[in-house]
Amino acid sequence: MVSHRSAAGFWGLPLAGVSWADEPMWITLPTGAGFRSSHRPELVQHVAALPPHQVTVAPAGFRVTSVARTAADLSAGSDLATSLMVLDSALRLLCADLVSNPRRSDFGNQRLVEAARGPIREAMQRRGMRSAQATLVRASPLRESPIESLTYAQLMLAGLPLPTCQHPIPTPFGIFYPDFYWERQRLIGEADGRVKYGDADAIIAEKEREQVLRDLGFQIVRWTGREIAGQPQLVVGRIARALGV
Repeated sequence: MVSHRSAAGFWGLPLAGVSWADEPMWITLPTGAGFRSSHRPELVQHVAALPPHQVTVAPAGFRVTSVARTAADLSAGSDLATSLMVLDSALRLLCADLVSNPRRSDFGNQRLVEAARGPIREAMQRRGMRSAQATLVRASPLRESPIESLTYAQLMLAGLPLPTCQHPIPTPFGIFYPDFYWERQRLIGEADGRVKYGDADAIIAEKEREQVLRDLGFQIVRWTGREIAGQPQLVVGRIARALGV
């Protein structure tokens, strides 16, 4: 059945630097049937045990590994940034599946998050998953984009104080939910992507929002997806200076 990076494409789990036109098909075949793992330019074939509940049938009729199993497979042997990016996104999908109309508060509901974490944790109960299991503990569906996940991973690697994600900040103009918030320093961190500000109205609204927060005495530090993906040390240094550490 379809698995790993091909399953990630099906579920919409983020993968950095993937060109789908050049990507081989990834499949997993059952153990005990004489199959062998292989890696060819057009096909990557794994052999592994796959419990029935870790497989689903796509609308097109093919079998594909579940969100939880796909996230676990992709996390195996991956670095912290890649693993956290996948696990954050998977948790968000699984949390959304547990409620009829997911709201922002649902992604911060610890009972709901733990229920979503359970299938991934189960899928990680095999050899070579210790590092992925540790990353799963730090994964959160509150991070809404790969940029935020990559940033959080770099903050962990740098040993910087870790922020709260999507912390509600009341203002006279409503409640704002910044990407990152360091309460002691009253520092807000915003990870900017192309989708986030795809039109002029969104840019103007963000400028107004930022000014409101500055008027209330908050510091603000920003970075782009290109920066955190290509030059993470620049972003980490910028945040460290803003934190005064």
